[in-house]
Amino acid sequence: ETVTHSFNVGTLSNSEENFESTSIYPNPTNGILNIKSDSEINSVKVFDVLGKKVFTLKENSNKGIKNINLSELSKGVYFVKLEGKNNQEKTLRLVKK
Repeated sequence: ETVTHSFNVGTLSNSEENFESTSIYPNPTNGILNIKSDSEINSVKVFDVLGKKVFTLKENSNKGIKNINLSELSKGVYFVKLEGKNNQEKTLRLVKK
């Protein structure tokens, strides 16, 4: 017995592809963290290693978030969750010196 399955595979939209290339620098950082993205970043949340939210920033203009000041955070490892305008999300690991 032979079974045949057909699959249609679509491509990612440009905005999804652009969001995948989103990055943060410098990492490790001393305080000011820059965001490099072709997509507009509307929200940044920073979590410690225990999952506690320690920083939140929401953008109210149409320019998007390009950098954030994390100098108030203690030294350690954090997770930065970036949210784009089309409900895109990306979480990146960050080391604070």
